[in-house]
Amino acid sequence: MYKFRNPTKVISFFLSSILCCFSASAQYVSPYNSSGTVKSVSERKYDNYKASEQNRTVERYNRASRYESKPTKTYTPRESTNSSPSYTPSSPANTSYEVQPKSPTYESPKPVELTSNRKPFAALRSSGLKPARIINSGDLHSTYQWKSQTTKTLGILVGSSKVEEVKMMSNETSWPTGLVSLSLRMKKNAYFSEYNTFYKGLIKEGVALLWVPAAENTKMPPEMRSDKDIYFVIAVEGIEIDQ
Repeated sequence: MYKFRNPTKVISFFLSSILCCFSASAQYVSPYNSSGTVKSVSERKYDNYKASEQNRTVERYNRASRYESKPTKTYTPRESTNSSPSYTPSSPANTSYEVQPKSPTYESPKPVELTSNRKPFAALRSSGLKPARIINSGDLHSTYQWKSQTTKTLGILVGSSKVEEVKMMSNETSWPTGLVSLSLRMKKNAYFSEYNTFYKGLIKEGVALLWVPAAENTKMPPEMRSDKDIYFVIAVEGIEIDQ
């Protein structure tokens, strides 16, 4: 019967064959060197390391090859089976909207017992003055800006000696406490028609000057009554002049 001279080599050969069967991709590393002697521990570790690196390189190459050869799927959207018409939003039309300013709302003045303040003014009428009636207090110019031409016209109407006095007394800062602001005046809007005023003339086209004598308005509400004569600069649309 044949006897193996070196049984250790035979056993190693069979073990290597079995390992190759379980891992075809793994690279076999022989435990023997070229002279047939067993490699040292450091040599086997180095050979195993090189074999592992080569195996990893081969595996990466195989994965790359499989990925490149894999057909790329293309997505083709299916046609909708819905019979309803598709909705396509249309761009909004360039529509311009004109914003209408809201008219201010004011509280209605509380009713007060007021004996009519207006009188016939026979004496004043005989002097050439024309009584006037305020129908819209919103046409008042409470802080009128006097120019050189309107100041010159004012001097003709009231006399040059009274120009500065009329300028001061036609400003809301010199009026009674109930007239010093627009909000207060609008609350008293219904009572403005009770003022006894006199038309002095036009200081410019469309703008009139009214004289409001204190002595002729003593029956007005206290907050609309002045101890001194005051003046109103007002648009002609806001007054009625007695002829």
